Amino acid sequence: MANIVIDLPAVDGSLYDYLGYDHDCKDVIHNLWSDDFGAPPRHMRIKVKTNSGKHVQIIIPYSNDQNAFVTIDGDTI
Repeated sequence: MANIVIDLPAVDGSLYDYLGYDHDCKDVIHNLWSDDFGAPPRHMRIKVKTNSGKHVQIIIPYSNDQNAFVTIDGDTI
């Protein structure tokens, strides 16, 4: 099971659950991008540059048995 939850809070207070802890990381990526289009991805990378200049990455492996992880300025936390 994954260590990541993706949901969409709406302005009216409702919450749309996209994926939860009961899915694995591969499901997270597979719901957005299938390996039917070509070579399967290694992972999904979400990059954020903070107002203070930090570079944050969330890495979601395309795997049934690995967990997502976060790096800040290249250091895994």
